[in-house]
Amino acid sequence: MNAIIEIPKGSYIKYEICKDTGAMIADRVLQIPYTHNYGYIENTLAEDNDPLDIFVITSEGYIESGARTKFRAVGIIYYIDNGEVDNKIIAVHPKDKVFEFIENIDDLREDHIYNIKKFLASYKENTKIEGIGDGELAKKEIEKCIAAYKQTQWSPDEKW
Repeated sequence: MNAIIEIPKGSYIKYEICKDTGAMIADRVLQIPYTHNYGYIENTLAEDNDPLDIFVITSEGYIESGARTKFRAVGIIYYIDNGEVDNKIIAVHPKDKVFEFIENIDDLREDHIYNIKKFLASYKENTKIEGIGDGELAKKEIEKCIAAYKQTQWSPDEKW
């Protein structure tokens, strides 16, 4: 399973990938930087009809915009954006030595979660954090979004 990073850690630019062309679009300039690498999980469809969002935490540097990366899901933030469910997976990079033993959100330093929550609470209006779940709940959310994505895909095995 892979994530595509849209916005590298430290960026003030909110990028979106155009669904029609696949081009990376600079959507807006924020007043605060992204606290961690941010993007989406490939081949998922979340409740907001977009791919499932993800923060990928790394100890050093950032992952380039547009890069595909592996991840290990350790938690989920239950998030509402303009009245719609827009949950965010919290993950670590599996080859980052600092995080090699991190399996669950409770294993992370508190400042990682605090910074993500502070960012989400302040980068956009009409949003609300409804709670935080552990790695098992994150994996269930990913599985649900993979199943939703598969339901939207045509298969040559389907009967006409």
